[in-house]
Amino acid sequence: MRSFLRRRIGEFRKLSGDPFRDSSLLGPRSKAENLWRLNLHSVSWAVSVGLFVAWIPLPFQMFIAAGAALVIRCNLPLSVLLVWISNPLTIPPMLIAAYGLGAWFLGQKQESLHSVGWFEWLWQGMHHAWLPILVGCLVLGVASAALGQIAVRILWAAERLLRLRQRRRRGIEAASPKKAPRDRATKGIEPSDP
Repeated sequence: MRSFLRRRIGEFRKLSGDPFRDSSLLGPRSKAENLWRLNLHSVSWAVSVGLFVAWIPLPFQMFIAAGAALVIRCNLPLSVLLVWISNPLTIPPMLIAAYGLGAWFLGQKQESLHSVGWFEWLWQGMHHAWLPILVGCLVLGVASAALGQIAVRILWAAERLLRLRQRRRRGIEAASPKKAPRDRATKGIEPSDP
């Protein structure tokens, strides 16, 4: 998993010249090594931050994710990148799911979306729908952040176990005595002519 992330994200400092490293705009928090490194703590918390912030129904989610990454000191590029799970194509189904879950949590009756489109429903019924949407977004954000944290930790442990097994296998192969190839001429056996 680490190698996959390194290939996809790369070292952020090398790719962009690390614009925040000496910036007084972000202050001393931008110098924390976990903001730029790929280790278990920084990656798992970056996934949690990115997935949670992706469910916040506000604009400028990237800035919210960057601020949270600075406070928590997790991988900044990954947390900002994961916010893009909520994009113009995925926002409508995400808001509908959040509304349904929030209405269920609050015990409210869900209004039908079949009579009007989701955008008209959202625009006209926002004064009734804002609380269920916020509750649903909060529940789904916390759940996806927790599941993301658990998934990263499981995948990280599985990858470490796989690397350990490969290293042991290579060590056993290197330590085992190698058999010399059999040469019939040296054993006194003449090769037969066909």
